[in-house]
Amino acid sequence: MVAFEDPSYEAGHHYLLVRENLDTGERAFHHVWWPRPATFAQLVHVAGSR
Repeated sequence: MVAFEDPSYEAGHHYLLVRENLDTGERAFHHVWWPRPATFAQLVHVAGSR
C-alpha cells in the first residue's frame, strides 16, 4: 500500500493497493480514494469485496 498526495485530485486520502495472485503472480492495482485516513485492514476489506 502506498499513500500519495496529488493536488490535482479531489481532497481526501489516496492509496495505491497492489494485490498479487499467489498461483499466477498476476498483479492487480487499485487506486483508492477515502474521505479520511484508512487503515490497511479497511482497504483490504473493500478490495476483497469487489
